[in-house]
Amino acid sequence: MKSIFDTQRNHYDRLVHFAFGLLLSYPQREILMRKARLGGAWLNILPIFTTLALSATYEMIEALIATIVDPTDAAAFLGSQGDQWDSQEDMFTALAGATVSMMVIAVLNRRAGSKGAA
Repeated sequence: MKSIFDTQRNHYDRLVHFAFGLLLSYPQREILMRKARLGGAWLNILPIFTTLALSATYEMIEALIATIVDPTDAAAFLGSQGDQWDSQEDMFTALAGATVSMMVIAVLNRRAGSKGAA
């Protein structure tokens, strides 16, 4: 079992995918609220689903380009650093970022709503 302090892998990629989910979901929520006039639970769920879909689309395009550019050594081009689950972990990390963002927004909105009612 690998230690979290294992320096074999550069985890900057995971940080970027987490930030992608964290920072992209709130603007999506605002657009859904203001332009689509969406409310309720869907206002917090759809940005998470959309972020996951965008992340998956990016990973598929990345794999397709890698296969086109270098069919024999596409894994090295992708920068998966020997991790066969790199794409799935990247998508999960983006999903986690979006989920954290929407949970924080939901808690803040609930607190603001309860203070206004008192």
